[in-house]
Amino acid sequence: MAIRRASQSRTVVGRGVKTLTLPHLCSGRLLSQTDGPNGFISVSTSATPHVAGAWVQVFASTAGESGILLFSCAAGNSAADSSLSFDVGVGAAGSETVVVPNLAHGLNNLFSGNIVFPIPVRIPSGSRVAVRARTAAGAVRTVSPVMAILGHPDSALIPQSVDALGSSAATSRGTALSGASGSYVEIVSSTTKTYQALVVIPSGVTNVGISSRFRLTLAVGPAGQEVDIGTTDALQGSAGGVQPQAITFNPPWNVFGTIVPAGSRVAIKHNISSNPQYVEACVIGVPFP
Repeated sequence: MAIRRASQSRTVVGRGVKTLTLPHLCSGRLLSQTDGPNGFISVSTSATPHVAGAWVQVFASTAGESGILLFSCAAGNSAADSSLSFDVGVGAAGSETVVVPNLAHGLNNLFSGNIVFPIPVRIPSGSRVAVRARTAAGAVRTVSPVMAILGHPDSALIPQSVDALGSSAATSRGTALSGASGSYVEIVSSTTKTYQALVVIPSGVTNVGISSRFRLTLAVGPAGQEVDIGTTDALQGSAGGVQPQAITFNPPWNVFGTIVPAGSRVAIKHNISSNPQYVEACVIGVPFP
């Protein structure tokens, strides 16, 4: 199976199709961002495991058409099970349409997190944007996501919704890593769409009492024939959450522009030497509009 990488110069890629511009934030223009103390918004989960809490408005009306949604969550569950799954919706209160589903990013306490994930999704100008959260814990958890939206010079290439691969609303989690360091862990056996870009989202959902750096390598292809697409680095803090590898320096998170045909297997290779199951991951798939 041929995997075609995206060009950084916005040239024609693969089958005469242009993929998203890399780097993803070039020419980005800030349109809207969360307000309040440190930009946090307060979102509560349901007390019932895996049931989403109420929608919480993030933006009443976006200031322009977005191409990139920036998502972070700087305060987590502060509990032994800190699994979290988010939906981002667009539309009037009570009539929200989910545009980013099942974004699994478990984390624990204020100092775990702060990774800013860029999600290529086109949100029309003047839209109301809201977010809701769920957890595996059988209790209400209050979390504090932070969001912003950017314009993008190639917004016409960006879809109005994306997919989450390897996560589920039924579990509120991503896919747990396993095996020895260097093992590939399957995220999805066969994609149902052709994707033009992928974004890796890590989770730390258990208080492990250790602190270790790790690298996740995104790959596409059958087991034993994986083609590595690119890597992302992060740190699992002693509280269990996942955060930037250097707490004081958060480099831009990667959007991997590459054509992934429908029917492809997507996997992640890790370099975690001990207890890799404490790290989970999902992958945002960006289809063509």
